[in-house]
Amino acid sequence: MGVVVAVLGAVVLLIVIMTVVGRARGYDYGRESVMRCSRGHLFTELLIPGVSFRAVRLGVARYERCPVGRHWALCRPQRRSDLSPDEIAEAEAHRTSRLP
Repeated sequence: MGVVVAVLGAVVLLIVIMTVVGRARGYDYGRESVMRCSRGHLFTELLIPGVSFRAVRLGVARYERCPVGRHWALCRPQRRSDLSPDEIAEAEAHRTSRLP
């Protein structure tokens, strides 16, 4: 039982560290993040490092269904500071479910 608690604690600590590092690099980890699919569509979703129920995680990218084009694609998080106000508005018009 002690090993399970230790492993679970290590996983939680790793997720917290990844979230802090991601936010320091300008990403919205731990909250609604802007994502761009491989076809260029923008949308927002809850992005928690290491946690995904709707996508296959591939490092920082995810293979998931794009809610804009309704196709499967490799999607990557985007820094809001790198996007124009129009791109942010477009992304916020297309939100995924609240599940990460």
